[in-house]
Amino acid sequence: MVVRWVASALLSGLIVGFAFGFEQQMSGQTETLSGKHFRVSYPKSLQAYAKALLQIGDAAWEAYRELYNLTLPEPIELQIQLVPEKGEKFARLWTDGQRFIFLEVGSEKPLFSPEKGGAHNVYGICHELGHIAIYSRMSQTAGIPEGVAEGWAHYFGSVITSHLFEKLGAEVYPDPHNYHETSGLGRLLRQFETSKDPETLAAKSLYEIERKYGRQKLGEALGKALSQRPSGRELVTKFVEALVAVTGDPEAKTLIPEQILKPKVRVDTEFPDIKQKWLYYGLKLEWQDGLLRLRYDDGEKDGQWSLGGSGHGVIFCKPQGKWQLVAVEFYGARYGELQPPDEDFSIFLCDADFKVIREFKAPYSLFAQRGEWKWERIAVEPTEVPEFFYIVIAFNPTATKGIYMAYDSDVPISHSRIAFPDSHLTDTEKVYDWMVRCYLKPADEETAKRSAEAARQLESELEALREQALAHVIRPDEEIIVEPYPDDPAEVVRQFMNAFVKGDEKALAFVVKEMRERIAQSLKFYRREPQRFLHFKLAQLNPEHDFFSRMAKRVVEVRKLGELCFAVWRAFTSDKPNILHVNTDFVALRRENGRWIVSAYGTWWYTIDVPASAKPEEVERYLLEQVRATGITDYSAMGRTCYAPLPEDLAEAEKIVRQVLSWWQAGRDKDVLSAIHPKSKTAVGGDLKKFAETQKQARAKLKGMKLVRLVPHRDSIVQSEQPEEFRFVEQTLTELFGAHPEKALGENWLYARVALFNAEFSDGKRTVRFRLFAIKEGNRWLIANLPMP
Repeated sequence: MVVRWVASALLSGLIVGFAFGFEQQMSGQTETLSGKHFRVSYPKSLQAYAKALLQIGDAAWEAYRELYNLTLPEPIELQIQLVPEKGEKFARLWTDGQRFIFLEVGSEKPLFSPEKGGAHNVYGICHELGHIAIYSRMSQTAGIPEGVAEGWAHYFGSVITSHLFEKLGAEVYPDPHNYHETSGLGRLLRQFETSKDPETLAAKSLYEIERKYGRQKLGEALGKALSQRPSGRELVTKFVEALVAVTGDPEAKTLIPEQILKPKVRVDTEFPDIKQKWLYYGLKLEWQDGLLRLRYDDGEKDGQWSLGGSGHGVIFCKPQGKWQLVAVEFYGARYGELQPPDEDFSIFLCDADFKVIREFKAPYSLFAQRGEWKWERIAVEPTEVPEFFYIVIAFNPTATKGIYMAYDSDVPISHSRIAFPDSHLTDTEKVYDWMVRCYLKPADEETAKRSAEAARQLESELEALREQALAHVIRPDEEIIVEPYPDDPAEVVRQFMNAFVKGDEKALAFVVKEMRERIAQSLKFYRREPQRFLHFKLAQLNPEHDFFSRMAKRVVEVRKLGELCFAVWRAFTSDKPNILHVNTDFVALRRENGRWIVSAYGTWWYTIDVPASAKPEEVERYLLEQVRATGITDYSAMGRTCYAPLPEDLAEAEKIVRQVLSWWQAGRDKDVLSAIHPKSKTAVGGDLKKFAETQKQARAKLKGMKLVRLVPHRDSIVQSEQPEEFRFVEQTLTELFGAHPEKALGENWLYARVALFNAEFSDGKRTVRFRLFAIKEGNRWLIANLPMP
């Protein structure tokens, strides 16, 4: 649920989205439809989809109750917003987990059926309702084991989607389609065969439970678990207990995979070991009302965050002796409804290993006045603290309720985390501290006698660690001077990369201001995981278009990065001692104040493995061999990304296609048949007689016409998750092969193994156009289809 610093930005987006939708509705810019259980606000231009989603939402709401006896709040508020500035294919769907679903689209296109390039919108509503059915009945959503939240919503969403198809049919949606097959159980069962990720395993566990014990027992067990208002950490455990109880079968628990049964803490912090004293430089120890107050802030707020699915964590250390935590104080302001929600938030005391020592509860009603910033001091049951400990405050916020936590950026180093026990622990994205303070009192007479002296001793000890502490701080806004600054752009790249992969802040000296925040985050990563660097291969964009510069050229063309671009490859160690991982990156430069300065950096080559003994020039050979073998020159880890073949591949493929078309027009069917991909249906199983008869009929329709134009359908990068043209390619090749191209050609079929050409025949009076496909098998191009007028 929470990934790095994105969590805080995400919830902020939720809140902004809610406020924006509410403002639009009140100003009359959107219209509203109400159904039995749903209410939809939408821009008038999307009315047809709003009406359909209202009907789908109402039916899905009832299906959750009918099939699983899971109750949902009502009315569910669906807010549809049009955001054309984000691009016509932009789509985002999410929920606050309580009652609101938000759908943002850049245009009407994302609302089309998946076959036409749209999103899985029917399923999307059913999926988000699955989240609400679970989240709305939990005390705290954070801490759910990896994969469970999305996996369970995916399962219920898929089942409900197929149920709605039986009940409402294809015509309920403005763009009719078989959403059972594309988005419901049909798709889910296919995923079970190919995916082993935590989300799929969690979904499959529910499928197996329902198949063995029935739908009623599954719903009863989940309902029983949710009736106890579990936290995220308790959800799966309580579900397993309830499942055993309702089925009477102790073996039922074996259907829940071990890896999703227990929460696993995801640690992504630069300094996971908080037993290092220098980490506490900047800690202030003050006596107040007979208690020792620990704080980092100066009392002035510099910003605030609300963290969805997470909490605000701060590390502290205590003076010598035995001390008890007796109070926690923080600076915050409540947002959301006029009245505070009737619920508590949590304060966790954790040890240095981030294990919970104790959880304290406090009511939201402490912040009775919405929008009022104030210090709130909360007394807790006296609890002894270890030498190093965390205080984590979690408000379980949504788009419509929560408490903003203030932060102070005027601190020497950050002592704060984005954290939730049994779930995750990450650094804040910048140097600041949550405005959280804690109060300690001596736990025995000996500590009481020496308390003042112990506090002064700790302050003195921390002050002596100043230089060590500040050496670990990366501040992107501070200027770093490199003299002499290199004149050669290649040397700029070399020095930047050498510093970058070592986590050395010197790298920031070579970077434009707008990129420094991003590079600073990467520096922290490299500090935690230093890379073993073998070699830089710098290839500037040049007319020869060797392997590296071709890649650089394509990046420049697509991203319009600036004046110069270098391709850089780097090798680093893996978890296998005999293997190196190799990445290829790009570094773009622009001229600024007479200097070459880095304006963009990124990776576009997927990691390949080479022997650890390989020399630099041999690593380059491995890269080249990989390209020649697969055609892959680009890669994105973010979903399914498709790219054009290499220029020489296109030239070679075009030559073969022209040759085959000339044979085809001349009636040389035996030659044509030998050049057709064997998996294509057009090969008619190798039956020359039948094939010749079919082609004779096709040629008759083009009698007197000549091939006047043959051009690649696409000769530049295509980067989009399941782009429309590849959906068309996928469907067409499935028809030609009688099977999905992944089955026929392997999982890498998208990467430069398919070349598309637009062919044009004309006799001067009429023109006929075709889309032709060429498939690369090994070192040979084969044609997959022929003109079929």
